[in-house]
Amino acid sequence: SQSAFFAIRHSVSRVLSLDATVGGFRATGDAIENLSTDDSRTGVQLGFGLSREFRSSQLTVDAALAPSAGGALSGTSTDTAIGVNYSGAGGRAWFWNASTRIARRNPTADGASNVDARALSGSIERGFAQTLGVRLGASWADQSSDDPSLESEIRSGTIGLVWYPLGRTELARGGRS
Repeated sequence: SQSAFFAIRHSVSRVLSLDATVGGFRATGDAIENLSTDDSRTGVQLGFGLSREFRSSQLTVDAALAPSAGGALSGTSTDTAIGVNYSGAGGRAWFWNASTRIARRNPTADGASNVDARALSGSIERGFAQTLGVRLGASWADQSSDDPSLESEIRSGTIGLVWYPLGRTELARGGRS
């Protein structure tokens, strides 16, 4: 798969920034020769992001239309996605992250089913030293389609020790890792 795009990032102020991409792609290779026409192997890719930093947190909203990035061979479908992420820090010891995303995969092959997905995830972390922490996390994803074999729901929970070999200075300044 080949793609070309133009990207720009603009800081509107010290706390607000915009990202935008525009371009196109052309899928090539033996694995996608079953696609019906040349039109189904080419497409437009667009992206938009807005990030707002607060005193100890960051809110990001993004939207994209692009060739598939995972779960399908690149170029054999077009993914449309919208997401929201909120992360932050409470002092130097507590960190959190919450995000949600909806997406639609439109296959380019004739007769293939569309797939819709929704996801939520979150985590909370407690730091104990400059380089160590404990993190609790949970996530949920639901996938639906006209094809019942493509439907699924996944729930997960995690707990783990987190190690930051270079320290946590970035986390203490707004919740980002």
